[in-house]
Amino acid sequence: MALIDDGTNLVESGEDVWLGDDAVEGQWRKLVRLVKAFTTIAIAKVSTGTAPADVITGWTLGDGTNKNEWRVVVVGTDLLIQENTGSEGTPVWTTRNTFATGSGLTVSADHGALGGLTDDDHTQYLLVAGTRAGTGSQAWTNAADATLSLEVNSGTSAQQISQLILSDRGTQRWSVRKNASGNLVIRDLVNSQDIFSVTANSGADKLVINGTGVGIGGAAAASKILDVTGNARFSADIATVSLTGSGAVVGASINATAANELTKAWGVTEQTPASSAGTLTLDFQTTNYFEVLLTENITGITISNLGIPGPRTVIFKQAAASAYTVTGWPAAVLWAGDAEPVMPSGFDDEKIITIIVRANAAMRGVFADDITV
Repeated sequence: MALIDDGTNLVESGEDVWLGDDAVEGQWRKLVRLVKAFTTIAIAKVSTGTAPADVITGWTLGDGTNKNEWRVVVVGTDLLIQENTGSEGTPVWTTRNTFATGSGLTVSADHGALGGLTDDDHTQYLLVAGTRAGTGSQAWTNAADATLSLEVNSGTSAQQISQLILSDRGTQRWSVRKNASGNLVIRDLVNSQDIFSVTANSGADKLVINGTGVGIGGAAAASKILDVTGNARFSADIATVSLTGSGAVVGASINATAANELTKAWGVTEQTPASSAGTLTLDFQTTNYFEVLLTENITGITISNLGIPGPRTVIFKQAAASAYTVTGWPAAVLWAGDAEPVMPSGFDDEKIITIIVRANAAMRGVFADDITV
């Protein structure tokens, strides 16, 4: 039923309705004026408009222009609130809210049926598609004190890469990633270089970092900043360190200037100490090979820092215009034949001496015949 107020009477379907009794008719008019005093009379009508076509009944609220209108209609089992978005005289009804019948006007359980889902009108939220960047710090807190995980999953294909990128907006870019081979890698993205790589390990712990130090092949022992269990290989020199080696050093040059048990001697580095005021010092911890050019008579020789057991070779070479003597060896050195070596007298001649340091720090000395150069 559609009722309209023509200012005097209520009419139905365009026909006058006479109540038949002037007294009753007067009371009805008072009721109409009373309602109009408190609210705007809505124009109630059954209207299909242009959509939806199956409107059963509804109320239309508007300014009478057939443009600035809203209506509440029943379609099927749902209650809809719609807006007339068409031009004047040409209504186009657009649903703004949908309420399920019998649910106490609760918004439809089907969120996909809601309007404006694609409108980006909540800029305080991140988007699941990743198309809006966060501009502040994020904190992830598990109030239950349980395991808290943040997973970056790129898929099951071996070619997929999962990564966390750290950047200063252009100058440097670093990533922590799972690469195509399945390794954990820290990568310099500016220079396209992998800095650190870890392969999945099914055996014992390989790299352990704790408050003691770094352990390779297991946790580091007490007071060991770096503790390697097993064989180690170095492709360059090891400089200015203290090393404890329980195995052989093969094909390496180790430069150790601090007190230690492993010397540079086991490489091929040569030391050329010079005497001063007749005194010569040989530091057996720095190398195992010395060449001494005689520039004066040496009357006292000091051997310092024996280091690990093994042979040390000392070559004395006469100057081109003089012949100097070498005496004053430490008494701790016991010589073959119970006699200290005697330097050759010929210019440029050489004397090769080998001193063997034993495990109990005892020293034994042997020497070759003079070499004429």
